[in-house]
Amino acid sequence: MPMNDRDWRTLVHNIETGSCILVLGPDVATEKVGGEFRTLNRILSNKLAVEISKDRKVLDADDLLSTAQQYADFTSEEDLRLDTADFYKNRKVEVDALHADLAQLPFQLVVNASHDSLFIQALEKAGRSYATDLYNYRGESRDMVKWESRTDPFVYSLYGTTAVHESLVISEKHLLEFLVAITTKDPPIHNNIMSEFRDKDKSFLFLGFGFRNWYLRILLYVLLNSKTGKAGKTSRSFALELDSPGEASLAQVSFLFKDSLKINFSDMAVDVFVKELRERFEAQAQSSVRQGSPKANGAPPEEGKEAAATQQASTMDDLSDDSPSIFICHASEDKEAAMRIWQRLREAGMNPWIDKEGIRGGDQWDQLLEKQIKGVDYFLVVQSNALAAKGKQKSYVNKEIKLALEERLEFPDQITFILPVKIEQCELREEFSTWQCTDLTDFSNIENLLKDIRRDQQRRKK
Repeated sequence: MPMNDRDWRTLVHNIETGSCILVLGPDVATEKVGGEFRTLNRILSNKLAVEISKDRKVLDADDLLSTAQQYADFTSEEDLRLDTADFYKNRKVEVDALHADLAQLPFQLVVNASHDSLFIQALEKAGRSYATDLYNYRGESRDMVKWESRTDPFVYSLYGTTAVHESLVISEKHLLEFLVAITTKDPPIHNNIMSEFRDKDKSFLFLGFGFRNWYLRILLYVLLNSKTGKAGKTSRSFALELDSPGEASLAQVSFLFKDSLKINFSDMAVDVFVKELRERFEAQAQSSVRQGSPKANGAPPEEGKEAAATQQASTMDDLSDDSPSIFICHASEDKEAAMRIWQRLREAGMNPWIDKEGIRGGDQWDQLLEKQIKGVDYFLVVQSNALAAKGKQKSYVNKEIKLALEERLEFPDQITFILPVKIEQCELREEFSTWQCTDLTDFSNIENLLKDIRRDQQRRKK
């Protein structure tokens, strides 16, 4: 189905406001072979099939998963990974117009569901800075990726990269191991990436993702089927496929994602679609400049992590001088609950501070963290099973708690500084195991917390 003006307006707005996640599927990167364009996956599959055919019958020379599995059985897993890495390393594919156009759009998060590096090459050719990381289904668990700037795109390789051979998802065996790792969270997707996936206000643009493949639909369902996902996305997502999913497959996709993701499928050619998207975005940007909008280029007026930190810190000055300032410390898995607390404190006329932008990490955050904790009236710590688990591993939240405990030593005994609350029945952090803790498993108890803060404020004034 074609894109109408309302669809374009929604998509351009979502990109402009930084709320659209770009997902580049395996069907986007192509190369001309024998007069026709073929995906790099298909070209690799054909190359492996030639070697297999010398010894046995190839099941499907165009299906990379099955061909790669046959190749691994014929040679070895290590040979498959090394040959795949060499294939992509030695490809002299020029950056095409599609990737060049995408590199000009201000996507904050780009999920690469392929093994090629064409989008990164396009960013480099355009002179844009970027950050990258990957999910390694065979690797160690890591809490967060280092994502320092929201004005530079962050490219997250979902199926691994050729630089880390063991991370590559190529064969059917790899795929099954990958899906098991994702569903069992062993290892889990990085918390700040997963938070982006499951943010109900974030939408997606899927290009060549391959919805016709059952495993990709299941993968997407697992990644996005959180409590927030069930509540429904607030904005529509869009998907374009090089090969149409077909009526039967599209019905399956709609069954899974119609309510939770609001995916709209378009039958436009992907390169034509991306070209028009860039033209419409640039036209909107020029219109915004004429109207004096500070976000005319789709990016914040300030740059990098420092800007995001400064914008968050500035919210501490929004209310009156008498408004108690409160730092909300929470595990990234508890973002939704923490935001609910933030909202109620704000409604009560207080000045809560929370890492809404997910900018934890790096020197800028360290400086801001110490400044904020030393400058607030209260440090509210959201206790949960996730927070308890953080106490047994490396995590930024541990640093927040350590700084707060140090800051508490500066207060007289009769003054409250740290406010422990719990949002579920859980093991309490050892540091607060003997402290009085407000039970927010019944959220109405937050009114008691507000009263306690107000009483403490009165004591401070005497």
